[in-house]
Amino acid sequence: MYTSGAIVPPKTIRSVTAFRDDFNSWNANNYQVACTAWGGGNNELQVYTPGQANLFTKNGHLYIKPTLTVNHPDFDEGKLYHGQMDLNGLWGYCTQASNSGCNKHGGQDILPPVMSGYITTKAAIKYGRINVRAKLPKADWTWPAIWTLPRDKKYGGWPQSGAMDIMESRGNWFKKDYQYAYQRPWTDSSRQPKRDFWEHRNQWQSSWQGDNAAMVVDYVEMIQY
Repeated sequence: MYTSGAIVPPKTIRSVTAFRDDFNSWNANNYQVACTAWGGGNNELQVYTPGQANLFTKNGHLYIKPTLTVNHPDFDEGKLYHGQMDLNGLWGYCTQASNSGCNKHGGQDILPPVMSGYITTKAAIKYGRINVRAKLPKADWTWPAIWTLPRDKKYGGWPQSGAMDIMESRGNWFKKDYQYAYQRPWTDSSRQPKRDFWEHRNQWQSSWQGDNAAMVVDYVEMIQY
């Protein structure tokens, strides 16, 4: 995150909006748009691009859409195994060079077979609440995530300086006890109807008040510290 100082809303004011985007249009100036094939430290299969096929807005929604690399005009099946992926040449910049993230070569390993998007807001807050409405993809090989990271890496890189997961999901797998250890809207004893999160857009809300953190999904508190 790249603001000169984190916004600290006064405690007596409960409705200060530090950042909002309704995605009626795409304003790239509000975000850092990742462009890298470094693999996220997990040997992930995607390359993050700023391409319009992977990041675009439509009808008030932001789409972060994975596409097959072979459908890009600069690649085909043969180039996945024997070609080169030069991100500076393709998109004019690269945001993470670790693990050959800016320039990959086929041969010993396959080039990233999937292209996708990854954006980070430039707005920063110290305390407050974050609301995100999102519909999750239901598909093989997808693992979307919404999370917060520190603007300043005071104690080192991830995860030493901390992070807060707002949402992580696997698009082809659902387990009711995966994430939260307390009340859930989908447990057998809950009065909430059982469902997954692929059906419609859900409201994801995290709050951080210094000595208190909470996670709410569709207005049902999942966990509080």
